[in-house]
Amino acid sequence: MDGRKTPLSERVTTEKFYYYFAVTIMAAIPAGEFITELFRQPYVTQPLIVALYGCAGLFSVMCFFLGKSRSGKMELYGSDVFFILLVIFSVISLALSKDIMNSLMGYGYDEWIFNFLAYFSLMFAGTMINDMKLRKKVLYVFAAVALFNCLIAFFQSFGLRIADCCHMPEWHNQYNAAFGLTQNCNFFAGLCVLFSALSAGMFIFAENGRKKLLLLAFHMLCFYCTIASTTRISWLGNLGIHFFYAISFIVMKIKGYDRTKLKKYVRSWGAVLAVSVLVLAYFAVLTDVLSSGLKETLADISGDFDFEAFGSRRGYIWKFGLEAVPDNWAFGVGLDNYSYAFFSNPKWQRGMYYNDKGHNEYLHILVTQGVFAAVNYISMMIYACAAGVRTVVNTKDEEKRKLTWILLGMFAGYAAQALVNSSLINVAPYFWLTVGMTMPKSEQKVLRFKGKKHNTEKS
Repeated sequence: MDGRKTPLSERVTTEKFYYYFAVTIMAAIPAGEFITELFRQPYVTQPLIVALYGCAGLFSVMCFFLGKSRSGKMELYGSDVFFILLVIFSVISLALSKDIMNSLMGYGYDEWIFNFLAYFSLMFAGTMINDMKLRKKVLYVFAAVALFNCLIAFFQSFGLRIADCCHMPEWHNQYNAAFGLTQNCNFFAGLCVLFSALSAGMFIFAENGRKKLLLLAFHMLCFYCTIASTTRISWLGNLGIHFFYAISFIVMKIKGYDRTKLKKYVRSWGAVLAVSVLVLAYFAVLTDVLSSGLKETLADISGDFDFEAFGSRRGYIWKFGLEAVPDNWAFGVGLDNYSYAFFSNPKWQRGMYYNDKGHNEYLHILVTQGVFAAVNYISMMIYACAAGVRTVVNTKDEEKRKLTWILLGMFAGYAAQALVNSSLINVAPYFWLTVGMTMPKSEQKVLRFKGKKHNTEKS
């Protein structure tokens, strides 16, 4: 030992750093909101926390790549390429925005460039956490965050709130819609779907005993909160979760996975479904949450189908977004500048309804960032999913298999609800971390090697 301190550029590129980077932002987002809500100041800290992590994350990843380059050996993985392209397309979309001030200065619904950098950095961090002990700890912190949010949401469903909801407080108070530590029940639905998938997976793959029973109760709470959000978004997300498990069990049977273990997992999945039915029965008998949602769904698909009215006017939002694509197909109308799709359309007039979000994450990226960014995003999703499936099917490490299986269930639930929901500052970070953790670099192949080791010997 020469007594010299490790340079900062090296300390911020270790596996331990990325672990702490991930778990601290997961905890800081709800903790900051909880503290400010005690003073009746909702949604003050969350955008700033995520933006600060975006700055720190970008610095860390830059140090990582610079360090690799200086060492004379650059290893590139598929996830690294996606990270680089995500940053490039976001910056280009921002620079070419049709309304640069809206792209830079939005608030509430809106996401800043540094928020996007936090998302991308969390994806990168997830790929860098390869040690199984650390990966399991990440899920434990995820579970703690879920429990904290869902306990608050549970009390909200009975009218007990720390502070009123930011968006449409009167409506949320009238229907006791659960919004957790987000600013809207729709936002919370997307987050709670992740919690529902996490808790379901933890129960399905847990060993029998008292802990397994507690995990079932935990899932019951999480699932209850998804329905208590009073949103149909949560229905779609939960259907995505269970569709994933049904397909995954069939695939594993075909692949010749241990029949005893598979039967045990299927029975546990059955218990999850049974608990879900009990929760739905409660809402069906004692509330009008399910009946009102069913009426809205039937109206959406009735004989007098009106696309613009579909999904609480999502069809209207999607129509304006799609009509903006032909003239802005390459790089979009500007980073998180969806409202421009309304303002630039000759059919839109002042006083007509518009929205700052596409209410479909895939469409939102297409409209705001363009075709290249949308293709890159969807390709990343496919790549991450394929890496996770490959791990579940082929690994010899049972702990690794179960953890990845859980992550894929979370991935599936969020991806399903994203068809009708939006990316939000206090929700998206959890999904981007999930995406990264489904494809740790230990499970990826190096794409290419660049550079050679320098020969320091004198001739």
